[in-house]
Amino acid sequence: MATKKSMRKMKASALVFDVTLYPRSTIDGTHVSALVRALEGGEVLPPIHIDQNRRIIDGVHRWKAYQRRYGVAEAELVCEVHKYSSDSEAYIDALRRNSRHGKVITNSDLTFAIIKATEYDVTLEVIAKAIGVTVERVKTVTATKVLTIRGPGVVGEPKIPLKRSVRHLASLGGTITEEQGVVIGRAPGQSQDLLIRQVCDLMESDLIDWADESVATQLKRLLKLTTTIQARLQDVAI
Repeated sequence: MATKKSMRKMKASALVFDVTLYPRSTIDGTHVSALVRALEGGEVLPPIHIDQNRRIIDGVHRWKAYQRRYGVAEAELVCEVHKYSSDSEAYIDALRRNSRHGKVITNSDLTFAIIKATEYDVTLEVIAKAIGVTVERVKTVTATKVLTIRGPGVVGEPKIPLKRSVRHLASLGGTITEEQGVVIGRAPGQSQDLLIRQVCDLMESDLIDWADESVATQLKRLLKLTTTIQARLQDVAI
């Protein structure tokens, strides 16, 4: 395990965000905004944990908040520097720290973190201990909540978390195309029923912002899909 090296005050611009060491699937802009408000209110945030190469191990949201509050060039923050013997050791420590404080790790984040941990060739026992769950939970996630991307030009068999919005794919073998993987990667965690219902509710209640060009563009996409929707619904028993 890493040993604490020192406490240092550093420019935020000097730190490195290495996505390979980040155990979450995305950076939550809403959480960053909440931290910015805390800074504006005089709160002192915990130190950022970094490795000997200035890569962030824990504190990406805090790092982003400092930059947004004080400016990318001016932001300074306190860092706790750790020395690791390997990237796998650094990642497991990042996983351990991120799963125990700050923003809660979602089920999708948990699956993403486990997928990445297995790529570092560490045992399931080590992964489970880092996250604070049972080995059986880790086995369940790797067996049932992972999608495999396959297709022409895809190297190996990369995996992504099975989000709730595409949970039905698990019964189809869990294999998707590269294009589907991109869409799933940016999809929210809610069910398809909820997402579609929200659009319908906005339409029926006349709450659509018709003046928003982005909204209008997406509605035009939906309109073009009307024929496809009608054709597919003919095969569905309602």
